[in-house]
Amino acid sequence: VYICNNSDYPDRLIQNILKPFSHNMSLGRKGLHISNKDLDRNDMEYKNVNILGDAYRPFCYLNAVTSLYNQVVNIQFHSQGKEYPLFYEYGFSYGGILTCGFCQFLDRLAGQEKIDKFLFVARDGDIMEKVYKKYFDAVDTAYLVFSRFASYELIFGDFPEEYIDKNIKPRMVREGTDNSIRRILQECGLEFLEKNLSEEGLSGSEILRKENFERLKTFILNHKSEIQNSFEMTCRAAEKYIMKEIDGAGKVCVVDLGWHGKSIVYLKHLCEKKYGWNGIILGAMIGASDNSTVQD
Repeated sequence: VYICNNSDYPDRLIQNILKPFSHNMSLGRKGLHISNKDLDRNDMEYKNVNILGDAYRPFCYLNAVTSLYNQVVNIQFHSQGKEYPLFYEYGFSYGGILTCGFCQFLDRLAGQEKIDKFLFVARDGDIMEKVYKKYFDAVDTAYLVFSRFASYELIFGDFPEEYIDKNIKPRMVREGTDNSIRRILQECGLEFLEKNLSEEGLSGSEILRKENFERLKTFILNHKSEIQNSFEMTCRAAEKYIMKEIDGAGKVCVVDLGWHGKSIVYLKHLCEKKYGWNGIILGAMIGASDNSTVQD
């Protein structure tokens, strides 16, 4: 019999406990080798699942819960000699427990805040809504197709500088791609403005840099009404779509993965201020980012 001591007790103590039941016992490199025969034998290397797996588990303060979590995951992946797909391993080790814990939080939040409906925002909200509906389902839910890029167009009329700083400015520091003003305008659906760039001494072939960014910003602000008109169809379609999802609810919670909370803030402004909806928008985020910055 070969015993590997994976407890908090020293090997010597385990050896003393088992000694009365063994004719021969030796303390090996990885644990205790017990034999009922009086003969020499080299100890075996026991590939302990926790020694194998702990290197891949999150580093955190060890308590009863984290210890159990580590052992369950380590046994699953390191005790059967099987290989699993990467996405399965991620889901079993991290994604599943994170999503389950967050859905438990949402379930409590629904009762505490008397929420009528959860709006799970694309794309990460897809799996979260499916888990919530299958295992909790305390209130009504919907999956909202809502992208960061689309939201910038929806808030442009009220916050044009927000649109520029969050949608245009980040493009000038991209690497390995075309950062010309012409290309950036095309990506934003504003290519019709290129013919007027000379008003600010700009050209479409120029690369967007810090030196000419303020001129481009002024140019866009000067053409605000034209840009609003080009976004009008998108804004009307979005209002119809969003209002349909929240119709009949008095308090709606927007659920997102959570970086800066833009989706929550923008939807709150659109529904409560712009669309004239007579209700309250709350927000819930997993907050799976080390950056603590949240959108004002």
